[in-house]
Amino acid sequence: MGVAVLFFLMSTIEGSVLDIRTGEPIAGAWVTLTRTTLTGQFQSLTLPGPPGVRADDRGGFKFQDLEPGTYRIAVAADAYVRQELTLTTGQPAKDVVIRLTRTGNVSGHIRTSDGQPAAGAPVQLLRFAYNNDGQKALAPAGSARTDDRGEYRLYWITPGRYYVSAGSTAERGISGRPVDAGGAGNSPNENPNERYAFTFYPGVSDLKEAAIVEVQPGTELSAIDFVAPRQQLYRIRGRIVDSRTGASPATARPAITYRGLISGGGMPSRQTYNPGDGTFEISDIPSGSYYVSVSSPDNSVRAPSLPVAISNSDVEGLVLNIAPLVTIEGRLGAEGQQLAEVSGPRGLMIVLRPWANGAPVTAPSSSPPPQTPNADGVFAFRGTIPGEYRLAFYGLPSDLYVKEIRYNNRNVLDEAMQISASDAGTLNIVLSAKSGLVAGTVVDEKLQPVQGIEAVLVPDRHRERTELFKTVLTDEAGRFNIRGIPPGDYKIFAWEALEPNAYFDSEVLERFEQQGKAVHVAESSTQDVQVKSIPGKN
Repeated sequence: MGVAVLFFLMSTIEGSVLDIRTGEPIAGAWVTLTRTTLTGQFQSLTLPGPPGVRADDRGGFKFQDLEPGTYRIAVAADAYVRQELTLTTGQPAKDVVIRLTRTGNVSGHIRTSDGQPAAGAPVQLLRFAYNNDGQKALAPAGSARTDDRGEYRLYWITPGRYYVSAGSTAERGISGRPVDAGGAGNSPNENPNERYAFTFYPGVSDLKEAAIVEVQPGTELSAIDFVAPRQQLYRIRGRIVDSRTGASPATARPAITYRGLISGGGMPSRQTYNPGDGTFEISDIPSGSYYVSVSSPDNSVRAPSLPVAISNSDVEGLVLNIAPLVTIEGRLGAEGQQLAEVSGPRGLMIVLRPWANGAPVTAPSSSPPPQTPNADGVFAFRGTIPGEYRLAFYGLPSDLYVKEIRYNNRNVLDEAMQISASDAGTLNIVLSAKSGLVAGTVVDEKLQPVQGIEAVLVPDRHRERTELFKTVLTDEAGRFNIRGIPPGDYKIFAWEALEPNAYFDSEVLERFEQQGKAVHVAESSTQDVQVKSIPGKN
């Protein structure tokens, strides 16, 4: 978490560390200082600072003889949430107050289906987070292992809403290894072959049925008890059909990959296929969520990856329809001019992203390789599985925007396109140099410029198009420039403290919607605005 504060002409940073609720000093808090500098395009670089110091009995700390520049203070104390602030030196700052929030703890018991303690079971605290592309996934926030009584305790947890899980999965990142919190150690006498089915509190395998636990500051959330059955192995059985003929293909390779909460990947299992009747079986699979796919040996024919959930029973009757891979030909152009006249698009990379139910699909190997148009703007997606897709663009020059995407003469800029095996279709993409520019200054509640804070441009409509979100850091004067903005209505936010990429979360935006600065962007428009920073909890 970060809080940006601006001071001028400082040579000393002096202040105190206090409990945010009681106002009491936090003696022994460790305070460190690192120097940051902006390096072109408003990117920051971190440099070493002076040695860290411990807060005294009154919570006080002091750094002296600081060269002019921008510094970031990080404060850590046992049983408190780590806090950071950004300061710019020039003159002494003697009353810097850093208020820390107490952490919480989560504890409980894990038992097997027959009521026995689940010893050595990995337990994790999970919460949703967003990556830079706006894709939502569960991320680990703490982990532990149960002891011989099946007890676990996750300590010093940042207050928030979490899921609690127990058991093992094939997924990287979900294991018994501590992540952000402590956990019990291993006994040399533990049974190394004991495994527990991956289970969410209050004892369910489906995330949709899982209960959220809310960790409050300074509290112990106890009795989070549930059952994690001993792991059993199951089978997936079904039939493979050639969508062109309705018959069974002569050869086929069924496969399974983990449909990860955090990541995806292959897993060990056994697969068989009977070309006589098209039946297949994948065995030795633990409970969990997966993608099942099938391809021909030469990969010329494939079926879309189907999501499958296994929960304490085999999966029967799955039908996989294979179809030939298709080639989508496309052309990139520029509005009102030749593509060669537009500077910069040569490094553009176009990605065909699988889409379903209004969100991207993360099934492995479901997308053809990204494409870079040639000098004439021509490109082609080869080896495409028929299905629903949207386009994503990377490396687009800062002053250009995508004005139009037509697939088979239908405008799909704001919607997904359906690619079929019978009619692969063509893509036509139009870039425009008539983008808007919004410049401005971020100020705090005292109307002082805020340096090093992120200005976030958020569209009012089509927020599923995460490429419309734009971010930039303010410079030493609190100034920012956001370029390449397509015409439309937007809001600009500047949070002093926000989880990384949390502005993609609709619930977060709903809470702060009224605190954003509304802007209307027209073609080739330029405007200058003032944006008030949104204070953090500190």
